[in-house]
Amino acid sequence: MTRSPRLGQRLGVVVLTFRAADVIAECLASLFASTGVELSVVVVDNDSPDGSLAAARDWASGAVPFVRPANSPLSGIAAAPVPIAFEERAAGDFSAPRAPLTLIQSGINGGFARGINLGLKILQADPGIELFWILNPDAAPPPEAAAKLAECAAQGPFGLIASRLRFYEEPDRIQNDGLRLDRRFGVCHAVSMGQPATTPYPAAGAVEFPSGASMLASRAMLEQAGLLHEDYFLYYEEADWGARTGGLPVRFAAGAEVYHHGGTAIGTGSVHRAPSPLSAYFNYRNRARFVAKFLPRSLPAMRLHACAKAAQMLLKGHLPQAHAILAGTFDLAPPAAVRAIFPDPAVQALAFGKRA
Repeated sequence: MTRSPRLGQRLGVVVLTFRAADVIAECLASLFASTGVELSVVVVDNDSPDGSLAAARDWASGAVPFVRPANSPLSGIAAAPVPIAFEERAAGDFSAPRAPLTLIQSGINGGFARGINLGLKILQADPGIELFWILNPDAAPPPEAAAKLAECAAQGPFGLIASRLRFYEEPDRIQNDGLRLDRRFGVCHAVSMGQPATTPYPAAGAVEFPSGASMLASRAMLEQAGLLHEDYFLYYEEADWGARTGGLPVRFAAGAEVYHHGGTAIGTGSVHRAPSPLSAYFNYRNRARFVAKFLPRSLPAMRLHACAKAAQMLLKGHLPQAHAILAGTFDLAPPAAVRAIFPDPAVQALAFGKRA
């Protein structure tokens, strides 16, 4: 039996920032304009060099007036009024939130999962929060998105919930409706990618796990599966989580649509551009780690597939990307150019260490 979400149901939201000073204000201004739910938002900054956390603070305090970009797909929709009550705390304080917005400086770029887990631990400390929404800082949710997620969650027990992501710059096209896994090679395929926004929502079972840019987890999922595994650093964390739901279903929330820039900061590949060496290295390294963990019989095929992709990159003149793919696939030392992106030895240990 489907239950209606409670009026004002609470959602805990974790937003992880890194070099997001130019987008975090719109994310928060849109998020706090959500209707039909009560939000507890934790922003964790992974030691950004661009003042991302200061930008979040300036928005929340009202010190810097927010004006939506002219090209925003949410232009014409009112942003949340400010000031918003917020607190700043140390990264090791995992007590329950004391304000609608919590700001944390992690002090180190420990990767996607480590930063998200800092926020999840704080939200888990509040027994009134049953729903945990992980949202990218370059995402802008319409006012009804959070309530649609809560409505889907009210249908019964679940592990994870996916929703539709639309391209921020091309809002009439779908970025993805979640992901599916090709078990032959461990490749994650974006459902509905590039399709018109009028495309029907995917049928039940078509989505195997959400995109990490917007995914809702239940408290039951966190208690059963645990937090995100931190040794991926970047990419495949949501695939790993999706493989650990232990029978809790993965659902799709119709109507919970989010606009998302995506891929520009780390150079994720697309139809129009080759991936950056950084993106290629972590994507293939973590694919190999994921396959070795969950699909060990597919590891030889995964490696052959990766070698073919590296050869393709070579033929196109993308030597750094080919090198990064092979280094990642066989868990070798990263290319010097990739290692140089993280000059801090402590960050290098987290990013390039062997799997725990």
